[in-house]
Amino acid sequence: MCDQHKNNFWEGVTAGAILGVAAYVFLGSDEGKKFTKDFKKKAAPYLEDLAEVLEQWKDENESLLEKAEAVKDTIEEHLEETKGQVGPAVAAKLEGSLSHIEELQERGREATATIRKRFFKNVKKPIN
Repeated sequence: MCDQHKNNFWEGVTAGAILGVAAYVFLGSDEGKKFTKDFKKKAAPYLEDLAEVLEQWKDENESLLEKAEAVKDTIEEHLEETKGQVGPAVAAKLEGSLSHIEELQERGREATATIRKRFFKNVKKPIN
């Protein structure tokens, strides 16, 4: 085994040990539980601000998706109009581009949902 792999192995072992000790301290001891509770109280306002930023980002993302949908509809209309004039290979390429746009839109929706579930599942939505 080369020296680089040995170093990486020991760095991994060290990082794992540190994380294990930290997890024990924060999850297993009374002091750790108290610290976690205090941290949650102090972090709550920041989480609310972060939730508001996420909500704003989500709104902007939805707006962008709506614009992309409008562009997609325009392209589809134009494609239908020019399909007879354009060679089959070009038409197929345009249709592939449209499916790619739809895929990107869906991935954007999924990413927004994943971020909300992963990082903000316990945060209440801001009152408008």
